[in-house]
Amino acid sequence: MRSASFSPKAPPAADAVLTGSGPLMGFFERVAAGTSAECLAVLPAGGRTLIAPAAARPLFQLITSRGVDVKVLYPAAARLDPGIVGYARWVTGLGVSVRTAAAPPPTMMVFDRRLALLPLVQEDRTRGAAQVTDSTVVSTLTWLFQQAWRGAEPLGEDGAEPEPDGAALSDTERRLLRLLAQGGTDESAARQLALSVRSERRLVAGLMARLGAASRFQAGHEATRRGWL
Repeated sequence: MRSASFSPKAPPAADAVLTGSGPLMGFFERVAAGTSAECLAVLPAGGRTLIAPAAARPLFQLITSRGVDVKVLYPAAARLDPGIVGYARWVTGLGVSVRTAAAPPPTMMVFDRRLALLPLVQEDRTRGAAQVTDSTVVSTLTWLFQQAWRGAEPLGEDGAEPEPDGAALSDTERRLLRLLAQGGTDESAARQLALSVRSERRLVAGLMARLGAASRFQAGHEATRRGWL
């Protein structure tokens, strides 16, 4: 009888399959609230990943505020991407460790060594993700991450503060700031950005924190004053 094998291009039987931004964002919100010790992530250098950087910002703030050890690994090509470098500086300021490796494992996230999230198709991460709790698979993914992490190079450690300019803003964040400056409502902004109102509000909260703004309109005004827009 032929034995089953794990292939990074075809995840094993999943506990749940998540497709669409709503279910994925809901998953990340639940996991961010429940992770207590460690979060490991391998992210791609380009293209869409399991969670957009803009949407991940408030989740990183939440998870690091509770002392969770967060490690993020990118391929070496990420060093040539100003957006990723700026993002790495920002999350490093929160206490996240970021490194790059010449040959990282496949895109994945592992939480507390008990739960993993894998793209359904590594080459097309827009097609959804598989939630896996099988202990053998999760242990293997954790081991692959640790092996790559040992030989990886730090990224973003020269920036201990949130980014001083708007260079690392995502397109979504930039568009949202413009809408804030125009006095748009949460509902209208979410509709124009194709986000849920809940996700839009999380982005607004993260942008207000980064800009030191007390209101939505002030955030838009401050971003304009700093030349972010």
